[in-house]
Amino acid sequence: MKRLALFTLVRLVVCCIAPSTVYGQADEPDIVSTYPAITGERIYIVEEGDTLWDICDQFFDDPHFWPTLWAFNAQITNPHWIYPGDQVVIIPKSMLNKGPGFVWARSRYSEKPTDIVVAGRSKGFIPEKVFQESGKIRYSREQKQYLGQYDEVYIEFYIPKKIKKGEEFTLYRVESDVTHPVTGDKVGYKVRHLGIAKVLGAEKRFVKALLFTTYEEIERGTLVTDIFQQQFKVGPAPNTANVDAVILDAFEDYDYLGEHHYVFLDKGRNDGVQLGNRFVVLDRGDGYDPVESGDMEDLPDENVGEIMIVEPYDNTSLGVVTRSISELAVGQKCALRVNYGKDKPPEEQAKQDGE
Repeated sequence: MKRLALFTLVRLVVCCIAPSTVYGQADEPDIVSTYPAITGERIYIVEEGDTLWDICDQFFDDPHFWPTLWAFNAQITNPHWIYPGDQVVIIPKSMLNKGPGFVWARSRYSEKPTDIVVAGRSKGFIPEKVFQESGKIRYSREQKQYLGQYDEVYIEFYIPKKIKKGEEFTLYRVESDVTHPVTGDKVGYKVRHLGIAKVLGAEKRFVKALLFTTYEEIERGTLVTDIFQQQFKVGPAPNTANVDAVILDAFEDYDYLGEHHYVFLDKGRNDGVQLGNRFVVLDRGDGYDPVESGDMEDLPDENVGEIMIVEPYDNTSLGVVTRSISELAVGQKCALRVNYGKDKPPEEQAKQDGE
């Protein structure tokens, strides 16, 4: 016989208002209750064979109440799987000592944009045009195959450019092509940053340079391009344009992507994308079962993640996934919106606009 806390229960009427667009990770929804349990107990420890259906039947005399109970418990990621020892919040603390009834005011997922600073070494992406303008390490005075810090090299640039003594260049290696998931057009290359070379002299065809910083072994044939930002700190910046984009590719070799992964988008500076802008990632459908034929277009786009731009290029951008509530994938739609992040109280927003 299970030992269950005793509650004085009333028939609960749930008023469901259409939830706002889902923006982020699970959060406690705006649910207000005003009828406390007599005992003050609020936590139930799951036992073998328990389901949310059974728990609602025993505590609320209504098994169909399980979606609301699940909403109380953001730590339960799948309502069909709970395990012995799990703690289930029966009545949230914020709902005790109030009047009768519930009001469901919004989605159980947080709608707040992230407000974080991203720090790290830039993942590599070279647009097609930049790749065509790259140089290459042709020779070295060092008597070894693999080169490292403070070794001297000779660089050849195939497109004439003015180069000064002391100028720095990024060393890189191509990892793979990046093609548009919709059109199939090549847009650039995923690359690995190998280090930095500093020019010692540029009087002849071959530019003499010093391997000033190296992250890995350098070989003859290593590609050279204009200096990349090796370290960065990027915080949110106001969106100043409305832009629709798709995820082109990812630096990590995974089928599905999530928080902290680097991704490439098919829109850049020429489209109005700026450093620190935040795209929201969109998805539609059923989270568990396939959607019936013809129904997909009648379902709304839901916001399932956020991408902060850390390096915009002319026609593409590099971003970091700063939030996700489901797996993201190459080809997924993204949206940059001017008013994103301005969901502040009217008086606070008015003050900001006045400034």
